[in-house]
Amino acid sequence: MDPVTVILTALVAGTSSATVQETSRVLCAAVRNRLARVRESRGGTAAEAKTDTAALEAYLRDPAGQHERLARALDLAGAGTDTELIEAARRVLATTHPASSGSIGSYLTDLREAKGVVVGHHANQTNNFSS
Repeated sequence: MDPVTVILTALVAGTSSATVQETSRVLCAAVRNRLARVRESRGGTAAEAKTDTAALEAYLRDPAGQHERLARALDLAGAGTDTELIEAARRVLATTHPASSGSIGSYLTDLREAKGVVVGHHANQTNNFSS
């Protein structure tokens, strides 16, 4: 999974426990700071920096609808090369699913046109398809 996708995935990974909430809060603050800092360092105005951070807020409310917008803002901000930001995202993912923290790629599942699929660890399912 590319670094920007790791960050996007971690931003919406969940807020079920105090630990996850804290790691998510740290990640959101780091993303917000990165977006604002980069825009300002490139000579952008405070209003333009707010537009970039607004992409984060919109994504947190509507991940599916705002995915491309925030992905573009993160890419332009160079978030994919920000090791501290990537590590913060990995910490969120490791906190939400510790068993798969070594395999971040397990978060991507393409189920287009799938039939009789169960998603999850240690799941059992019996399918009987008739023609």
